[in-house]
Amino acid sequence: MAQLIVISLALVLCANQALASTVNFGDFDVPGARTLHTHYIWYVHSLKDAANKAHGPPTVTFDLRQRTRIASKQGDYVGLQAYVMPMSTFNDNVEKTSFCTGQQNGNDPGRFYFKGGEKDASAVGYDITGRSQPVTKSLPLDGKSEAYVLVFINCGGEPLKDVEVKGTVTVKNPHGYTPATEYPKRVFYAIMAICYIAATGAWAFVCIPRWHSLLTIQQDMLAVGILGAVESASFFVLYEIWNQTGKYYLSLSLVAVACYAGRLLVAFRLLIISSAARHLPSNDTDKGTPSGLLMESVLSLYMLAEFNWRSVQGYRLSHSLSIDYILLNVA
Repeated sequence: MAQLIVISLALVLCANQALASTVNFGDFDVPGARTLHTHYIWYVHSLKDAANKAHGPPTVTFDLRQRTRIASKQGDYVGLQAYVMPMSTFNDNVEKTSFCTGQQNGNDPGRFYFKGGEKDASAVGYDITGRSQPVTKSLPLDGKSEAYVLVFINCGGEPLKDVEVKGTVTVKNPHGYTPATEYPKRVFYAIMAICYIAATGAWAFVCIPRWHSLLTIQQDMLAVGILGAVESASFFVLYEIWNQTGKYYLSLSLVAVACYAGRLLVAFRLLIISSAARHLPSNDTDKGTPSGLLMESVLSLYMLAEFNWRSVQGYRLSHSLSIDYILLNVA
């Protein structure tokens, strides 16, 4: 059981935190000469479609720099670029075999260009050099919400020599930093937290004076309410901080998911006990009996499986999973 708990925590901690609107380039390998990599997809709301326009038009901020292990050669490599461009026009505007100027001139470094030589008006790019200077650019959506893809390009003409890129690319929607698909969850979890707190507070007010005479079912009902309140409140705080600052706190996510899995464990135990009580003596379902221990063990395994499933679901839409994460999940 202890081994399963360790694996479950490792699954969450080993996953790349690509859920956030900020993508860390330290997790990526630099593409080979005259190649490009697509790494991430954001769904960006236009100002017209946004539910909340408090932050103005959508923007992308590039804060990237290249470096080598030899400090004196920082910034020598030419041809590294990052682009954020519409996914719908990616195949039409990017030549698959020749997308760098000077590609036919041997080792001459070039720059990325669009098919036909015409720049995609909806794409924004950034030259990655040895100097880090954050640059914020507006995303021209023309009133239409769009999925945008992050492209990492190397149009350099020579093989890489210990070159790495550090920094981040951050997309900000009109409503804030949370992805457009995640933003409505703030209100949902706020409402659920209020409902859980109100219902659990009323039940606790009735139960606490009679605690020693309560049945296990009644105690479990209170536990379900408390776990549900902590889960909803944790998710709400997580999404609110994420939306305002762009920072995704893994600790809050772990607390919320653990409460979610624990709430299911207690709820299923409550249902099993109430169903079994009709056919078995009450002492057969006590925690100290063999039947009770077997039930606790099965429910604990289910809780761990649910914890893992919820963690994987958190990264399902657009997130790169490390090989460590995948292998641990298989285990």
